[in-house]
Amino acid sequence: MASALAAEVIAPNANLKAEGIPPIPAALAAKVAPYTEFKPTFTVDWHPQKRELIIARRAGNVIQLHQVATPAAEPTQLTAFAEPVRFGAFIAAKPDTLVFARDTGGNEQRQIYRLDPGAATPVPLTDPAR
Repeated sequence: MASALAAEVIAPNANLKAEGIPPIPAALAAKVAPYTEFKPTFTVDWHPQKRELIIARRAGNVIQLHQVATPAAEPTQLTAFAEPVRFGAFIAAKPDTLVFARDTGGNEQRQIYRLDPGAATPVPLTDPAR
């Protein structure tokens, strides 16, 4: 019976010493979970010819680039890497092409990539060996 009750409450992290705090029911934690998942959003670049923009916001556990194709539209994720992608810009000469920078493994050595319209895989523009 004790193990059934333990499964119905949230156990504090092993690094925490909780004194005088009543057990938190798992059902309550599940009910408030949607209010704890924030997705801060940042404007990255406006399209040079259209009413659309690129934003950076969390996808999973990392920041990625998303396209907002029309005002009030749901963002469409453009990048999906294990590392964050926060910076990007449209190319003025090819306005539907996006360039962005990201590092690998947290090495702080950002590489530049090009994402062509409709492409799923970005093209590296810089040499990762440098």
